Amino acid sequence: MRGDVYTLGECIPLEWTGTGADLQSRVVLYHGSFVALARLGPFDWRHETWETLAHELRHHLEWRANAGALEAYDWAAEENFKRHEGQLFDPVFYRSGEVVAPGVYKVDDDVFIEREQGAGSGEQVDVAWHGRRYRLALPGRLRRPAFLTLEGLAEPPPGDAVLVVPRGPCPSGTACEWSRSMAERVFLATRDLVFRSKLAAVVRAAGGDVTADEAACDIAVLDVEGAGVADRIRAWTVKRIRVLAYGSHVRPDLLRAAREAGAVAVPNSEVVETLRGMLSAADPGPSARG
Repeated sequence: MRGDVYTLGECIPLEWTGTGADLQSRVVLYHGSFVALARLGPFDWRHETWETLAHELRHHLEWRANAGALEAYDWAAEENFKRHEGQLFDPVFYRSGEVVAPGVYKVDDDVFIEREQGAGSGEQVDVAWHGRRYRLALPGRLRRPAFLTLEGLAEPPPGDAVLVVPRGPCPSGTACEWSRSMAERVFLATRDLVFRSKLAAVVRAAGGDVTADEAACDIAVLDVEGAGVADRIRAWTVKRIRVLAYGSHVRPDLLRAAREAGAVAVPNSEVVETLRGMLSAADPGPSARG
């Protein structure tokens, strides 16, 4: 909860069978938030209402299609808010934003330019922007990953133009430390749509892909309270697929059974960080926040 941020609407998924085709949702618009914003200055009620309604309906349609692009974008916007506030944030959140060009991403009004070829501290780098090239020197003793706000650009974006410098330097012609030669494919076996979208955002932020093919995944994530969990875990581990199981801390018996079957099993409160750790272990990337 943030006192200066107003939630205008919410899409609440109801019970479903797991396929998405029969999903029903409740869309709620919060009148109090609209009133509060209207008191701050000029406010177009009709425009904001339609924009909020369309946003929440898109959530519903994506959940029916088992897609999570909008949920991932909302998560990126939240992480970008933390960046502006000087709080801890995921260093690759911007990758869940809108892709406007190779290596260039947009989150809200801010544009992030990923520096794919690393440069040492103090070295000059070139940045392309709207058909022009700009040369700048990286600050000495730069702590990576770094988010450097660019000023003096012609045709600047409404928000920040940010140069993202990866965690470690890269030899010329090679991919940066947090780039992936092959994306990890993650299968999410959870019927909780909101939680599934949160996990999908973690996967995409780490450069991975969410797959619907459980036989061709690299990591499988499932709830320990599902049917036939132990058999599914064993079937995956035989194929050398890593398995992350999660469940309530009040069901240690189910978590223990999942571990005995070959999974990494953790309480619900730890599944996000554990998944992020599994993805970073497969592809060493920035573990620091900054």
